[in-house]
Amino acid sequence: MSNAVVDLTQSSPPPMAGPRAAHTDSVLMSAIDNAQPTRLRQTLQELCKTVPDAAKVTAALLLITEKRYKRKREESEDGDDNGSSEDDGEDEDDESGTDEVEEEANEDSDSSAAQHKHARSRYAMCENCEEEYDVAYNHKGDCVFHDGELEVDEDCFPDHDWRCHGPMDTPENRKDYPQSFVYTCCDQDGTSDGCQAGRHKELVNKKI
Repeated sequence: MSNAVVDLTQSSPPPMAGPRAAHTDSVLMSAIDNAQPTRLRQTLQELCKTVPDAAKVTAALLLITEKRYKRKREESEDGDDNGSSEDDGEDEDDESGTDEVEEEANEDSDSSAAQHKHARSRYAMCENCEEEYDVAYNHKGDCVFHDGELEVDEDCFPDHDWRCHGPMDTPENRKDYPQSFVYTCCDQDGTSDGCQAGRHKELVNKKI
């Protein structure tokens, strides 16, 4: 049995092969599936600090340069105004390289500093629909939401006694009985997707 030790500080750890590798991959995927978000963040951050290639790949996947972000936003706005969409070219554009984050980093002697100086997060949470979205592809109609408040329809709880059952408007009731709640903006019940549509609006300082 091998006693080899994998050094995580090296950019290319020695690969395993055969059944042992397949078993390790299976166990690892299961561990990732079961890990808590905080644990996954800590693990990924540690990898980025100790393995240069891991940091490079992670940056290509999670960051976008400010230059490319502005260009894609302008293309999106122009496409919406012209009644067309840039989505058809999304895959081709993304496969042209590992994003401009890497290109700008290569132009600077300190690649880490360059990435942080000229890049931003590619994914954000939307303030309106509360969904994650790709800031590079944000078109009119992508965000569907209600701009009113969700209120309880008391007629749907004819036998409700707050002294016995507690309040009607609770997170549990909203989840279990969405049809018993109504949006003030359109009088649709809680099962409706939304009455307004537009572009996503970034929610600042919100972790995904």
